[in-house]
Amino acid sequence: HQTATKDGAVQWELDAESAELEAKTGRMVLKSPKVEFYLDDGGKVYLTAQWGTLFTHNNNIKVRGNVRVVNDRYTLVAETLIYEHAQRRLSTNQPVTITGQAFDLSSAGMTYDLNTNRAQLDGDVRGIVHEKPAI
Repeated sequence: HQTATKDGAVQWELDAESAELEAKTGRMVLKSPKVEFYLDDGGKVYLTAQWGTLFTHNNNIKVRGNVRVVNDRYTLVAETLIYEHAQRRLSTNQPVTITGQAFDLSSAGMTYDLNTNRAQLDGDVRGIVHEKPAI
C-alpha cells in the first residue's frame, strides 16, 4: 500500500498484489496494481492493470497489460499508460478506447488531465454517439 499526498490532501492511493523494491533505482515493481486517484471536485478515478512500476523518487507510475481507467461517466481501456504525478496526468501514445453510456470512442493516443477531469484524444480519432433512448 502506498499513498501520495500534497499539502495534506491525498492525491492517490495504490495497492498491489505484490511489490518488489529495487533499492538501487528506487523503482517498485508491482503485480496487479490498483490506483485510486482523488479529484479536486470530490470525484474519484480508478486505474487497474496487470503490471506496473512506481518510481519512488517522483511518484510517477507506469502500467501495462489490460489497463482500465474508470470514473463515474466512462471507462478507458489501453495496453500501457503513464501517470505523471507533478502534472497529475495520465497518458499513452498507444491505441485507447473510451466507452460511456452515450458514446464509444477510439484513438491512437490520449492524455487525461486529472486536475480538470478531461481527456484529449490524439490521432485517428473515431467515435459513435448513441441516440438517446425515447422515454
